[in-house]
Amino acid sequence: MNLRQVEAFCRLAKTKNFSQAAEQMYVSQPAFSRMIESLEKEFGHKLFVRSKTNPRLTEVGDRILKWMDNIKQNYDSINGVLRLAEDKQIGILRIGMLDNGLTRAVRDKISQFHMLYPDVRLELKEYSEADMGKALDMEWVDVAFVQHRPFIQSNHIAEKVIGTNNLVVAVHRSNVLSNRRTIAMKDLRDEPIVALSEYVSRLGSENLTSLFLKNHITPNIVMTADNATNALVAVDCNIGLTLIPDQMKEVAGWNVVFVPLEEQISENYRVLWLKENNNSQIEKFLGMFD
Repeated sequence: MNLRQVEAFCRLAKTKNFSQAAEQMYVSQPAFSRMIESLEKEFGHKLFVRSKTNPRLTEVGDRILKWMDNIKQNYDSINGVLRLAEDKQIGILRIGMLDNGLTRAVRDKISQFHMLYPDVRLELKEYSEADMGKALDMEWVDVAFVQHRPFIQSNHIAEKVIGTNNLVVAVHRSNVLSNRRTIAMKDLRDEPIVALSEYVSRLGSENLTSLFLKNHITPNIVMTADNATNALVAVDCNIGLTLIPDQMKEVAGWNVVFVPLEEQISENYRVLWLKENNNSQIEKFLGMFD
């Protein structure tokens, strides 16, 4: 049995007319009849009752109709998938993100990409900023959204700046600083600080230390958090305050108040990808940020 025979069987069962079914398959009626006869010979059963008017299915033919129709539909579905693959409309895109998730703007772009390419499977994978370089290098993720560029294999990693985040002070609402319109670095001299672990973000940790030293302040670090979310939990518990990108407002607890720094400090928010990664979905996804 071949697919042409399956199609012939299904068309004849539907049209109940040899001439019409043959025409739909662009073959002569004798050639069409031979396909049906060959199928019946292979099955060892008559599938149609011939008549001078309209042929009809035998009991055996009627019983196998749904299975033959399934074969045809599955074959058509396979062809559809192959056509989409040829047009690069299907595939997979693995998106790396930090523990603090993705900005609203990025989430909107991902949503738009999904609407344009619904057959591309999307996967969201969470890594620390320190591990993101390895994730890209090993192709565990295809693109990654980070605040700072990883050190690992940085010469193989390309980037596109897609926005900026302002550094703000996250403080418990019971702290008098929470009532300020802005906070100066000198105001943090005696405050308990919750810092991010160097393992989580080496550059972020170094930048924070440099910011305090620039203002001749030795930070009073009372806790080191494993990630930005935990740092905000510490603030919510009134353990200390932290300096953090303003995008974290979306995940903070009720007791956490975000106050801008008097000296506005912005950091680029970027998407990274491995130059050698041949995933055809990367270029289309990056085009969403043009």
